[in-house]
Amino acid sequence: MVSPGAVIPGTMKIMADSNGVTKADLAALEERIMARFEGMHHYIDERTHKLRDYIDERTRDMQTELLRGFRGYQEGATIRMEKLSADVSNINVSTDKRIAIVEQRLAELERRIIEKGL
Repeated sequence: MVSPGAVIPGTMKIMADSNGVTKADLAALEERIMARFEGMHHYIDERTHKLRDYIDERTRDMQTELLRGFRGYQEGATIRMEKLSADVSNINVSTDKRIAIVEQRLAELERRIIEKGL
């Protein structure tokens, strides 16, 4: 049995009188418990806001890094597309010149055929 006035770890001090716990004691205990819960509530709210701010900051940093990465890729892709466009343009010019030569030769053959009367 526990003697009056003894303190047991994790419990409140046992009342020295033999009457037990009074309503005032219970009310005081309730106030202490509510104060502790309120303190924990504020602590959790504070940590939640800090975590949210941290996540928002990291998300923005990640977006910035992605945009920088895509910008580098886009610059390279733009250069490749411009080269491809120039290559296609050169192919078109070359093809147009070759077709013009073939047409000129064909016209010359047609003129010779007409001159010979065939």
